[in-house]
Amino acid sequence: METNSNTPSFLRVTIHSLEAQGEGRFDDLQGPIYVPKALPNEIIDGELYWRRGRQRALRIKEIIQASPDRAEAICPYYDRCGGCSLQHLTVEAYQSYKLNLAKKTFQLHGLNIDMDVHYWGQPGQRRRVSLSYRHERAGMKIGFYAQHSDFLVGIEQCPLLTPSLNKLLEPLKVFLATIVPMRAEGFVHLTETLTGIDLSWSPHRFRHTDLTNDLWQAWGQFAIQHHIARVTRAAKELLLEREKPYISFHGHRIAFPPAAFLQPSLASEQAMSGLLTQWLQAAELPVKAKIADLFCGLGTFSFPSRVFGVVTSIDCDGPSVTALQEASSHQWSVIKRDLFKDPLTAQELDEFDVVILDPPRAGAYEQAQQLAQTSVDHIIMVSCDLSTCARDLKVLLNAEYYIESAKIFDQFPFTPHLEAMIWLKRR
Repeated sequence: METNSNTPSFLRVTIHSLEAQGEGRFDDLQGPIYVPKALPNEIIDGELYWRRGRQRALRIKEIIQASPDRAEAICPYYDRCGGCSLQHLTVEAYQSYKLNLAKKTFQLHGLNIDMDVHYWGQPGQRRRVSLSYRHERAGMKIGFYAQHSDFLVGIEQCPLLTPSLNKLLEPLKVFLATIVPMRAEGFVHLTETLTGIDLSWSPHRFRHTDLTNDLWQAWGQFAIQHHIARVTRAAKELLLEREKPYISFHGHRIAFPPAAFLQPSLASEQAMSGLLTQWLQAAELPVKAKIADLFCGLGTFSFPSRVFGVVTSIDCDGPSVTALQEASSHQWSVIKRDLFKDPLTAQELDEFDVVILDPPRAGAYEQAQQLAQTSVDHIIMVSCDLSTCARDLKVLLNAEYYIESAKIFDQFPFTPHLEAMIWLKRR
């Protein structure tokens, strides 16, 4: 490490590695220095600063020697926006990094798994997004926060979003400037559905007296002009519904609860349900096999599973359970149950031939412990956090299960985030 100024906060470093959060890393005698948007073997001139978490970081001023893996970012906000962290890699380097990241995450838990990437996300596909806003003296900002910062980067377009969501950003910014006071902030959650956009507005400070007739009318006019199906406050209080938002799974329409969970793109959802179908076909299940879909949400995997047997869908989210009950016309069992506090017991699980386990980021450790004691023939794990997935997977591998197939999904392009689907068979 060299100083290129009399001021010790300006440094020249050679990047050693690319870390799990997509940042370059250099180590000196005092420990690591993280360099966002830097690549291994690059020589960087930058300004040293302390960021949240008491981490030392380097703000790039000049790249003295660039890596051959460096690419031009596709987004004009990339140097400031915290939404993405890996646009500066070539396609080949990016894909290699993501696959190695997945393998290393499992290796940290003592697991060496043969896996490959089944799906690569592409720009222009993301159908849901949360955007922050702040009304500043210079005008309304809507966008994403910079990494490790409370600085809000205003954007006009995002290359990852669908055209319909992108088309809404500028009108939404203009509209929010007319209804929220100066210095007010909050966020909006947008989901593109079959019948229009579902919009959840969450101002940070809100009183019910703020809901004047003028505000209701303003939201109504905005919704009509921009094909907004529904507007809620904080995904709970209905402000207006021009048309009920619907989504579709496996050809079945489901009423979409406000800001409910949905795979980020239709393409990734189809890739995951397609792989599930492929695995269930290969499993050679008995006629009318019994299939449990745990943490089922709105039924992403319940609907394709029905082709192969009798499904029981379980989740703790009341609106999602209600929507799935209505969409299924009560043709199969849909149960509201908190599987974190009250996991299915081994005795309850033993009646199933297949268990689909699709928990949120926290994983399903207690449920995995019960599964490890069962005679269920097939377990299909779907995980949006590889670390908790590895933890839960280890419980099953230490019991009577082995991995038949493992696939990775890159649903959030240009970020370190990855998801996994793993098919386990009982020995």
